[in-house]
Amino acid sequence: MIATRNRRDELLKTLNSCRCQTYEHKEVHVVDDGSTDGTYEAVRNEFPEVIITRNDPNRGSVVSRNQIFARVTGEVLIGFDDDSRFIDAFATAQIVERFRQEPDLGLLEFQDIGPEYPERIPSDSHLRLKGERHIASFGEGRYAVRRSVLEKVDGFVDFFWHSYEGPDLAIRIWDAGYRCVGWYAIIVWHEYSGTNRNEMRTHYFHARNELLSNLMRTPWLFILPLSLWRMFSQLRYSLRRGWWLIELRVWWDAFRMVPTALRHRQPVRIETFRRCLLLNRRWVSDSQAAWALGYSSYQKFKESPRQRQ
Repeated sequence: MIATRNRRDELLKTLNSCRCQTYEHKEVHVVDDGSTDGTYEAVRNEFPEVIITRNDPNRGSVVSRNQIFARVTGEVLIGFDDDSRFIDAFATAQIVERFRQEPDLGLLEFQDIGPEYPERIPSDSHLRLKGERHIASFGEGRYAVRRSVLEKVDGFVDFFWHSYEGPDLAIRIWDAGYRCVGWYAIIVWHEYSGTNRNEMRTHYFHARNELLSNLMRTPWLFILPLSLWRMFSQLRYSLRRGWWLIELRVWWDAFRMVPTALRHRQPVRIETFRRCLLLNRRWVSDSQAAWALGYSSYQKFKESPRQRQ
């Protein structure tokens, strides 16, 4: 499941990697979101087995992923960025088998290495993530999700356009009774192309959608304090980067979209909200311990040491 825009060469490498996966019963779906570099034609010519459609004009990465989700037939969906690919040819088979063995598993995130994280490239690097942990967010370019779970939680939020769909989806998966796990033995090479990447633009979408997601998912009691904290954190980041004025646009656009967010409001349970807050700050491998976080005291958690299991 790949959404792409104007990264033809990187996409072709990713599709070749998909072709080399040993798991036989697979479909590869691509949405070309308004590319102008010949992406659509190149895929049709070089990878006739790939199911590709085209948006013209572009509609954003989130809508593109939902378009793929609406047409797939498989039970496990693996989402990639167009410049990401598995290193191990057996990865897909391992992922499918794990979903079969763990019926309460909703989503898996994988470890990415490459130019963005050069310290992780050596296979013996102590900076590589080891083992696994339960997570409340994930990278949208390196994950797998159970299709039935995605259906149950209504997929991604179309009006986000781009960014923050990961945390918004993860908290709904937990609330539906399924686990989200970072499985770091599965490695994804992220080429991290600079094409179509703009850090300020990404921050704008992330910060705006974070506020909107907070309005849609957070229990009423916590909306105001959490929103103020999010705004403070976003502003602090922008001040360090030297482009704090963008926060004015973030806050104004988020305010204008409040009616839309309220129409889509589906707050999670208090225990889900608490669990996801704690998972953002604690390494928890055991599934029972992860579920128990929803019922533990936050003060007690703050006083306990971080444990890597």
